[in-house]
Amino acid sequence: MGMLRNFRSRDWVAFAMLASVAAVLAYDHYTHVELPKIEARLQHHQDVLDGTASGPYKNRKLVPWLTQSMATVSHHVLGLRFEKALEYSYPVYSFAAL
Repeated sequence: MGMLRNFRSRDWVAFAMLASVAAVLAYDHYTHVELPKIEARLQHHQDVLDGTASGPYKNRKLVPWLTQSMATVSHHVLGLRFEKALEYSYPVYSFAAL
């Protein structure tokens, strides 16, 4: 709690502004890049996890593993269909990455 006490009000304003910019960018990326090609994205996700992806993507498992974990938690805790939970986990990851 001591760390939170040291934040000044302008620090909170700066944090809120950065978080809102990150949310807008994540939403924009999802709606204009991810959503139109969601089927291909989910297939690529599964290929990476199965180890059948081509080229350098074969060994890049961190993002698919993280989004798979988020989807599994969302599926069990929120009761979402697993496919929808996986679809929603990518914009959440994009927001956190920004």
